[in-house]
Amino acid sequence: MNIDFQKTSLSNGLRLVTCPMPESQSVSIMIFCGAGSRFEDKRTNGISHFLEHMLFKGTIKRPTLLDLSTSIDGIGGEFNAFTAKDHTAYYIKCLPNHIDTALDILTDMVLHSRFSEKDIATERGVILQEIAMYEDLPQRRVVDKFESLIYSGSKLAWDIIGTPQSVAKITRHDFVEYTAAYYHPHSLLLSIAGNFSPSKAHTLAQKFLGSLRTNFQKPLPPHDFFVQNKPQLTIINKKTEQTHLILGWHGYPLGHPNRFAEEVLAALLAGPMSSRLFQEIREKRGLAYYVKSHIDRLQDTGYFAIHTGVKIKSSKEAIKIIINESLKLAKNPPEPKELQVFKEWVKGILTLGLEDSIEKARHYGEHELLEEKIETVDEIKKGIDKVTPDDIKTLARELFVNQNLNLALIGPHEPNDQNITKALNI
Repeated sequence: MNIDFQKTSLSNGLRLVTCPMPESQSVSIMIFCGAGSRFEDKRTNGISHFLEHMLFKGTIKRPTLLDLSTSIDGIGGEFNAFTAKDHTAYYIKCLPNHIDTALDILTDMVLHSRFSEKDIATERGVILQEIAMYEDLPQRRVVDKFESLIYSGSKLAWDIIGTPQSVAKITRHDFVEYTAAYYHPHSLLLSIAGNFSPSKAHTLAQKFLGSLRTNFQKPLPPHDFFVQNKPQLTIINKKTEQTHLILGWHGYPLGHPNRFAEEVLAALLAGPMSSRLFQEIREKRGLAYYVKSHIDRLQDTGYFAIHTGVKIKSSKEAIKIIINESLKLAKNPPEPKELQVFKEWVKGILTLGLEDSIEKARHYGEHELLEEKIETVDEIKKGIDKVTPDDIKTLARELFVNQNLNLALIGPHEPNDQNITKALNI
């Protein structure tokens, strides 16, 4: 078995994952924080994402965004960040000979941001515009609406970005309290992938992060369990040129034994161009430009969904096709030859994706952060190879249960649109 990573810890307990890629022309450094929107309260909903923005606004050493961006540009690098429901991450990708400077800049951002009142006010306006932008992007917004539906009654139903009302109330004091609670060695993880020396990386990590101290323990996320007794539907009436929809069912958490079969099932239904729903919805009927599967896995729950944008008048037809094609697999397993195509596709996409140092730092870092366990690429491929036609049938029968079905839809449809409710048998 090829072990292509190493896990160590700094003197203060902060975890370090190193993934050497000697053939790479880059190095990517990613700092994870094990907290996201599900750790917030209602008043500060959106603070994880707001904080992500604020860490780019300047530090004591580099007071402005221009100072930070000039420093990154000066080493031929790029930097960005993302916020999820259960974690946040910040990264820099650059040439290998600048790893020390990149780590200096990134740790400076994460640990020494100024949170000036002026910057907070400015960035608040930026985020309010970001919220407005998503309202104008139904293909993007329908994802939030679907998660609000399937995770209803939980903090997982809240928008990661927050609401205009909650964002308006977040203060500098909130940022200071939030970083004290979550930005410490028990909650942070450093992941480095690319062309670098692991021993040098450990020395640099100790230099820039080893002095960080805390009295806080590792934060524990809330655990949610969802019981659904009938199909759920939410329709957002909006003037659009397409109906954008996500139809899905409750799925599995991280590390679940069915994870390999679920990946293959997702590919078979709505992965590459040869997948069943791509063929049925786009190629045979011309109803959509895009149709894709989506798996969401958290530490305690997850979902399996199909996402598409279709002709407005064909919404009912598309919904029926998605449901019928899903149920077909619960009745009849795929032929071994067909299944093999999608097993190879899943393995290929995984392998090709991890050729990028950012993706490798993210993949390995997220698994260690959230599961405290990293599977090698070889282990994942072996798991995929073991998936059988009967595994797919059994999984489909377990997943595609009518009472666990959820549909979110944005388009020019009334909330009680009979065509839609009939398609769901509700």
